[in-house]
This record gives sequence, structure tokens and C-alpha cells, in this order.
Amino acid sequence: MCIIAIQPKTKKISNSILKNCWDNNDDGAGIMYAIDGKIIVRKELHSFDNLFNIKKKQINTEGM
Repeated sequence: MCIIAIQPKTKKISNSILKNCWDNNDDGAGIMYAIDGKIIVRKELHSFDNLFNIKKKQINTEGM
């Protein structure tokens, strides 16, 4: 079953919420956002640490 967490522009999803979602869904996770009118999707199927690093990289480079 999918778990969807929505992050409004004015708030941030905490790492503890992401970890809780990861722990309660063994199908992996992904991050989706829009940049310049394009939808960007990043997926991770094996490691929460990898997902966290994807999120951290996007925050630093694209301002997610």
C-alpha cells in the first residue's frame, strides 16, 4: 500500500516522518517535486539512508 506525504511550500516534512513512512511500507519510497514546470521523481527501493541523502541533495541543489 502506498503512503503519500505532501509537503506544502511553507512546511517541511521531518526526517522522523519520512522514516516512519519508510518503516511502514516495504515497497521503497520516492520524492517528487516540480522545477521549472517539470516533474522530477527520485526513487529509492533499498535504503532509508539513500533516500535521506537524495532528499538532502535536492534541498541543497534545487531548493526543495
